[in-house]
Amino acid sequence: MNNLSSYSDLKKYGENILRDAGVSEFENDALLSILRVFNIDRAYLFLHMNDKLIDKEKEIDEYLQIIDKRKQRIPLQHIFGTCDFYGYEFEVNENVLIPRMDTEVLVEKTLEVVSKMHKKNDGLHKNESIKILDMCTGSGCIAISLYKELEKMGCKAEVDAVDISKDALEVATSNANKNNAKINFILSDLFEYVNHNKYDIIVSNPPYIRTSDIKDLEIEVKKHDPLLALDGSEDGLKFYENITDKAKEHMIDDGFLLYEIGFDQGRDVKEIMLKSDFKEIEIIKDLAGLDRVVVGRS
Repeated sequence: MNNLSSYSDLKKYGENILRDAGVSEFENDALLSILRVFNIDRAYLFLHMNDKLIDKEKEIDEYLQIIDKRKQRIPLQHIFGTCDFYGYEFEVNENVLIPRMDTEVLVEKTLEVVSKMHKKNDGLHKNESIKILDMCTGSGCIAISLYKELEKMGCKAEVDAVDISKDALEVATSNANKNNAKINFILSDLFEYVNHNKYDIIVSNPPYIRTSDIKDLEIEVKKHDPLLALDGSEDGLKFYENITDKAKEHMIDDGFLLYEIGFDQGRDVKEIMLKSDFKEIEIIKDLAGLDRVVVGRS
């Protein structure tokens, strides 16, 4: 298109196309597509927004192809094939849930719990490995981020990660290799094939969308995220109940169980954990002020 001769032209074109297609993040997606295709950062873009693009026909064509795919409501992460989470890059496809920024709250809280355990058990980080289980790992973003961050803290960690999907574990294994994280992946229906005696921490972002609510999700989610990673049964609580019921069999006496939850599930998940005699249960809010994480001590 001859009239697309600057970054500004491309940005406006992309925004208009995506807005008309009903993409809620049309401005951000057009911007990110430009940064990706032209391999530039935001500062460069805004300094050179109106510069003439010389000998950039290949990049312009690639950008237009991305916009065309995005207007079909294919997630940008699937178009790129990658997603950033907690400062690390992860491969994503239709076999795994795209990592969300909200889930970073779960990682942050888990790291905070580890730090407290270090202080309580002086020398743990020097002489022992902290044992962590990531249940329903998907892309592996939680397990891998925890491993890498604990490594930075000088903490030895043994991290197991479970998923029922072989396809998801293939993605997770690739992500672990790419990020140089030593994760033991286990193909299992929850705890069925988990043989480790005792974990210090069990962390999980399980499927928690109510079955009846899935039809109302954005097209990007209900058509491109795997249903297996979304459907939490009729009340959205099935996996919290099943994991909590067996968790203590796989935890040390003073271990911690942490969940990501839906914004309206804090009270219900707290009750589930109380029924299994978890203590010191805390509900953590995300940056939007919504309930996002529940943590309890065994």
